[in-house]
Amino acid sequence: MKSYYVVSALCCLLIIVAFISSYETNMIGSAEPVAVHGGELSAFSITSLNNGQSAEHENASLYDAIPLDRIKALPSGIHPALSDGRKMDSDKLLKCLYYDNNGFYRADAISKPYQVQGSQLLSATSPHFMPAMDFTAGMLKAMAQKGNWDTIFVAGPNHKALGLPAIVSYADWETPFGMLRTDKQALDMLMHCRQLRYSIGTDDRIMEQEHSLSTLMPFIQYYLPGVKVVPLLLSKAALPEDLDAIAEVIYEIGKTKKVFLFCSVDFSHYESIDKVPVYDKETEDIIIKEDIGQLKRLSNAYIDSPETVYVFMRYASYYPDRRLELLDGVIMPESEINRAVGYSYYVYAYSQLIRFKAHLAIF
Repeated sequence: MKSYYVVSALCCLLIIVAFISSYETNMIGSAEPVAVHGGELSAFSITSLNNGQSAEHENASLYDAIPLDRIKALPSGIHPALSDGRKMDSDKLLKCLYYDNNGFYRADAISKPYQVQGSQLLSATSPHFMPAMDFTAGMLKAMAQKGNWDTIFVAGPNHKALGLPAIVSYADWETPFGMLRTDKQALDMLMHCRQLRYSIGTDDRIMEQEHSLSTLMPFIQYYLPGVKVVPLLLSKAALPEDLDAIAEVIYEIGKTKKVFLFCSVDFSHYESIDKVPVYDKETEDIIIKEDIGQLKRLSNAYIDSPETVYVFMRYASYYPDRRLELLDGVIMPESEINRAVGYSYYVYAYSQLIRFKAHLAIF
């Protein structure tokens, strides 16, 4: 008699387990996560998880690739890469919460376009501190002299390290100078990058409240009206493989569009002002020597986003005829009251040397 009850209980348990498994499968899809095989697949290798065959990026379902426990672990408001490449609230406009009208026009008045030796601009660093934004204005003025641009990738630190290692947004930006549109097609390429499938997601709230990108958006719209942007926040949780993949995606997009990588970075923070030049010199040596492996060890004493500078350098590495220049720099006291603590800001820029070959036609 006891064995009868035991068997009955086991049967009921199996029925419950089968029901739960069926429910979870219907909710997230039956596909198994696809493993990364030690760099054998390029950043653009994607897989249709329903049949295991390669597919065009707009048809690949990366969302189905994420295991249930991973989806449950994601912070509220974070959406993994969606199969249709769109964010949840496509009509939302991001506000430039840190816009300072007086600071903007001061930066415009005192800045001049930087003279870059290379024929084609590739990327540059920019502050995100309003008293130093004349550096940003000077770089954008130089870009405006180089003709029309299609897309600017704007990368910067996720200071609070909220959400996934890489945060993006499909929302457009509402600036004092008109709407700055996001390049949704280019953003789709990032969202469908295989290497980034567990590392990148959209979050409008984090994007809007983070000043490292928001501060730059009015400047971009003012000097380059009509250009589109791809905003990208990077936290210290981003792995070198993720950063490599981001640089590769930008490079691939640059084959069909005129793109620029604008890296929002502040240098030495919260240090005694007499020590700031020491930290800056060490950072300069790493950047000039392109010693990319040393970036991750740098703390806020040196730079606020080694990850952003990593992408800056890795992207440029695709161009063998690149030229790196240090265009400007300044060390500022924290305030008039506290002049013992210093902050530093620099503009590094990569450009490409385009050589034209003359061909003699013989008839």
